[in-house]
Amino acid sequence: MDKIEKYLPALFSLAFFIVLLIFLQTSREFLFYAREQQQLFIYSWQVFQDRYFDIGGLALLISQFLVQFFSVPCFGSAVTAALCSLSAYLLWRTLRKYEPSPWLFPLCIFPVIFQLHAVNDFYMDYSFLTGFLLAIAFLAACQAFASRLGTPIRIICCVFATVASYLLLGPVSLIFPLGVIVLDFIDKRNNAYLQLFSLLSLVVTVIVLLKLGKIETLFKGMSCDFYYEPLLTGRIIYYVSVACVPVVIMVVFYLRSVSVKSLAVNVMASCALVLALCVTAVPLSKNENNDIYKALRLQHDVIASDWGDILDFRDATDSRNYFFMNYVNLALSHENLLLENLFKYRQGSAYSLLYDAAGEAFNPQVTLLCANVYYWHGCVGSAQNQAFDSFVSSEHGNPSMLQMLVKTNLIFGSYDVAEKYINVLEKTWAYRKWASSQRRFLHDEAAIDSDPELGERRRSLPDGDAFALSDGIYSNLLSIVEKNPDNAAARDYAAAYMLMSRSKDAIIDFLVRFPVKDLFGVVPSLVQQAVVVAYENDLEYCRSLGVSDETVEEYQEFKNKYKEARMKKQELRSALKSRYRDTFWYYYIFGDN
Repeated sequence: MDKIEKYLPALFSLAFFIVLLIFLQTSREFLFYAREQQQLFIYSWQVFQDRYFDIGGLALLISQFLVQFFSVPCFGSAVTAALCSLSAYLLWRTLRKYEPSPWLFPLCIFPVIFQLHAVNDFYMDYSFLTGFLLAIAFLAACQAFASRLGTPIRIICCVFATVASYLLLGPVSLIFPLGVIVLDFIDKRNNAYLQLFSLLSLVVTVIVLLKLGKIETLFKGMSCDFYYEPLLTGRIIYYVSVACVPVVIMVVFYLRSVSVKSLAVNVMASCALVLALCVTAVPLSKNENNDIYKALRLQHDVIASDWGDILDFRDATDSRNYFFMNYVNLALSHENLLLENLFKYRQGSAYSLLYDAAGEAFNPQVTLLCANVYYWHGCVGSAQNQAFDSFVSSEHGNPSMLQMLVKTNLIFGSYDVAEKYINVLEKTWAYRKWASSQRRFLHDEAAIDSDPELGERRRSLPDGDAFALSDGIYSNLLSIVEKNPDNAAARDYAAAYMLMSRSKDAIIDFLVRFPVKDLFGVVPSLVQQAVVVAYENDLEYCRSLGVSDETVEEYQEFKNKYKEARMKKQELRSALKSRYRDTFWYYYIFGDN
């Protein structure tokens, strides 16, 4: 029994690590990839001084060092599970002098369970978790060493430790003064009330920093909002993880005498605590914002060029969400399936091709998507604008957007700017090799022109202002196709915009501007269907534009089915949907599919 209890806390920690690792990897995998895209960890002394010599700098340094590796599969889940398990174990070690029953160890996991709610929030900085661990480590160290000192020296040490922990970790360090106060009172130390000076020193420190302009408001300097996305407010449950630490210390202390010799009773008590943990953790089994998590998965697939995964993701392909459909259509275009399969998916309008970003110019998820869509079909100036907005709206940078800024500046011939960005990326762990590989394009026009990616987009640059979209994206696409008919992405997107306009005039204008047989070779069936709509009274002319006899016959069948349904006063959508939902004709009449 004694031997079992000796190793029980370590076994509990290991079990918690394994369970948490499996949970995070199976349900939060893409959250960690997204966190890696929220920052650039730059190996530079100047950046180190500017970024980490500030309030909470140590927690931020450790978190960003770890997060830079989150692009490695499973690494983010493993690190997070390890940090949470270690936090629970250190909290237990803080109480070891009181010799509590090791069967009570699950109580130390409760603060971590609430901390996981914050980890699950894309807008909460990862330094909140690392700071949480370090604050408990401060508390454990204090209990191990400062407790041996006399009252005056101990109080002075705790005051200095409180101020130091706040400067190094930020507001999560509140755990330390609250913890030492509770420990001194439950230990019945002489003059335990003097430990309140630790808490007072933290408040004074925050007020001084507020007066010096180092923090924005007193509330932010004392709350978890310090780690939250600016202009947003964190959930109240994030404060519970901090407040829960002193509560757990008190509960464990007062339950330490409950230990009995019966193994069965101890196991049952521990199982009851584990059950309570599971009940508390139930909300974690569901994504707190499903749409955001789905968007993070799609964002990862774009950065990783995993187009097949996007098309296999039913929550996106079956959605009427314009934002998700942007990803689906981008994937279709990359797979050369856009015009073949356009209406096999639930297209609502032209916003399914390019999300309306009005009012969301500094939403990193929106700008990252738009930057990739623009860049893919050759609107390089617009892609650069979106990439720059996405980069600067991220507090610590965005690596994939900085890569795009390198490429767009190379395309424009802005070599000095491109080199500046290359220099930054060369000081990172994950992107230095890619950045160095781009140096071969600097001041080498022939190398860029011969490159399949950069050269194709340079040939698509308009003759006028490359950054202007005054006439809209469709007009810009038409200009790109006129300039470079070999740009298949721009060609297919332009045709898709033409189809989704549901306008005969737009169709006729497209057909007049571009000889579709020369443009496409074999005219896609959806474009053929549009041709028939535009020139249904001259089917021979339609055939001269590349419309097949099969399409003509299918159109006649469609018209007959339509007339028959109207005569029978049937609901037109229902009568036509099963057979014609994937056609342009169905979309042309009903506006969606």
